[in-house]
Amino acid sequence: FVKENISLAANNPSAWNYLRGILDINDLPYSRVEDFVRMYADASEDATGDVVDLENPPPSKGAELPCPAAIEFLADIHEKEGRVLEATELWRSLADEHDTIRKKYWEFRIREGLKSVK
Repeated sequence: FVKENISLAANNPSAWNYLRGILDINDLPYSRVEDFVRMYADASEDATGDVVDLENPPPSKGAELPCPAAIEFLADIHEKEGRVLEATELWRSLADEHDTIRKKYWEFRIREGLKSVK
């Protein structure tokens, strides 16, 4: 249900937060939806092919990709899996390009993430 709604309105952060809540309440790792999230976080990937994966619906035609909420989700997956440097690269892309309105927040996440690496 949640993935289907994300596919219809990829840039609705509420749907992404709902997905997080579903995973959290069921104590499931975020990495469980990594393949799905990647379709929305990477604008170069051709996710709207002829074959449809019902478990991972692709973005609707005309969706504005990459989706900042998906990039954030993917960064959180990396962070939770211990891949902090990959997460910081994504946070940097949010700060500099995809979500500049929250630049200070992303810079904070980068600093905090890098502290955990040392």
